[in-house]
Amino acid sequence: MTDDERPREATPDIRLVDVTKRYAAATALEGVTIDIRPGEFHGLVGPNGSGKTTLFRVLAGLTRPTEGRVERRGDPTVGFSFQEPRFYPELTVRENVSVFRRLSGASVDDDWVETLYEELRLEPAVHRRADELSGGFRTKLDLALALLARPQYVLLDEPLADVDEHSRRRIRAFLERYQRAEPDRTVVVSTHNVRAFARSFDRLTVLVDGTVRADEPVRGIDGIGSPAASVGGTEAVEGGNGAEAVEGGEGAEAVERDEGSEAVEGGDGAEAVEMGDEMDAVEAGDGTPAAAVLERYRRALERSDD
Repeated sequence: MTDDERPREATPDIRLVDVTKRYAAATALEGVTIDIRPGEFHGLVGPNGSGKTTLFRVLAGLTRPTEGRVERRGDPTVGFSFQEPRFYPELTVRENVSVFRRLSGASVDDDWVETLYEELRLEPAVHRRADELSGGFRTKLDLALALLARPQYVLLDEPLADVDEHSRRRIRAFLERYQRAEPDRTVVVSTHNVRAFARSFDRLTVLVDGTVRADEPVRGIDGIGSPAASVGGTEAVEGGNGAEAVEGGEGAEAVERDEGSEAVEGGDGAEAVEMGDEMDAVEAGDGTPAAAVLERYRRALERSDD
């Protein structure tokens, strides 16, 4: 695909320009330039320790860059979810949502709050104190707070951490629907688990050792079309017979609500499921956007080893 053939990209609302961040002798980010554009599902991916969380902290204004700058166009609304959830531990889930609802200053209707409870499967835990939640429910509460005011930009740092496989599917599908519900909405996911979101990304940025090794729209990778053009393939996974059986079956409810789910949400079993046959099938795909994302990520990592 030539430059003339590529669709024109939207003007970025948030931009990092030549950002470097140092902590004493350690360099977390070096010369990072990234555009966050409206209307994209943007993957910020890389191995653990590549600087993704530091980059998110710079974007959120929690950390100032040592060099470079952060530019914002207009006043876009932004919701954040961090790898370490941020909420009031002594309050219940419902009380946390109520407090953040007031603090947001936005008009948040009751229907949207109930939608978040349902889609993120927080209903069984709404009356539990936040400090008593399992890792998976803590992640879900943090996601709900990030989405509460229906922000234009949602920046999520490892949003599937400690979450069981059934909930991962639901969260990924919900975030896709949220992003595509409005033409200027953007979801940025920072993750080391590229496979989990490979079907979702419109844009891929690969960060390795604090530097950008790749940054391009998925539709520009080896002539691949955008994920939105491949809904049939996604539906086959998200909505196929096997998925329906998991989404709607009584067994799923039992896993989500059972005390034994603590072990599933926080243990090695979740990782084993994530890297199982279904994800390997994506990796072996022929010409799908998901396969292209995984291949592009591999190439970026191989270059970093040279």
